[in-house]
Amino acid sequence: MCPSLCSSRAHRRMTQDSLHGAGEPFQAVYNYVPRNEDELELREGDVIDVTEKCDDGWFVGTSRRSRMFGTFPGNYVKPL
Repeated sequence: MCPSLCSSRAHRRMTQDSLHGAGEPFQAVYNYVPRNEDELELREGDVIDVTEKCDDGWFVGTSRRSRMFGTFPGNYVKPL
């Protein structure tokens, strides 16, 4: 986990095979369309491995569907 991901959210979305499966599983309850390049697209039902929960309500994780890594609103997912 990298605290700078939460504080700046300035990292780029990228494939992170090393993070796949290495986090707490959450399921998307809503679709989310990224507004910035560091954000992760969510589709209802997606399982996301969350590696960090930020104080501002955003989470950092990897989608098992797309294998993409990025930030997304924490209120769009529920724990599994």
